[in-house]
Amino acid sequence: MIWGALTLYWIAPYLITSRNIQAPAWYQAICISMFAFGVFLHFTADMQKHMALQLRPGQLITDGIMARCRNINYFGELLIYLGFGLLAMHWLPIAVLLVMIAAVWVPNMIRKDKSLARYPEFEAYRQRSSLFIPFIA
Repeated sequence: MIWGALTLYWIAPYLITSRNIQAPAWYQAICISMFAFGVFLHFTADMQKHMALQLRPGQLITDGIMARCRNINYFGELLIYLGFGLLAMHWLPIAVLLVMIAAVWVPNMIRKDKSLARYPEFEAYRQRSSLFIPFIA
C-alpha cells in the first residue's frame, strides 16, 4: 500500500517535465537549494544513525545532526519534496506532500517517540529538541 502511495511523489517531476514552466532564475535557485540541502540533511542523518547504532548499539542518539531535532531525516525529505513541488508551480504536489506528512510521517514520528521513551535520557532529549522542524518545539 505504501509503495503505491510513494508513486504520488512523481507528480511533481511529471508536472515539471510535461509543462513548459518558465520559473525565474531566483525561484529555481531557491527550489534547487532546498532540494540539495534536503538531500544533505536526509542522508547525513541516516549515516549518523547507521554509524551510531553500529558503534554504540542500544544507546539513544542525541548528538550531532540529531542534537536539536529528533526527525531531521524527515525534515530533509520535506525540503527535497518541497523543492520539487514548488518548482512544479502547481498545487497538486504540495497537497500530496501535506497528505503524506499527515498520514505517514507524523504517525511514524509519534510511534518513534513512544519507542524512544524507554531510554531514561529521552525526556531530557525531548525537552531540548524539536519533533520535526529544527528550532521549532
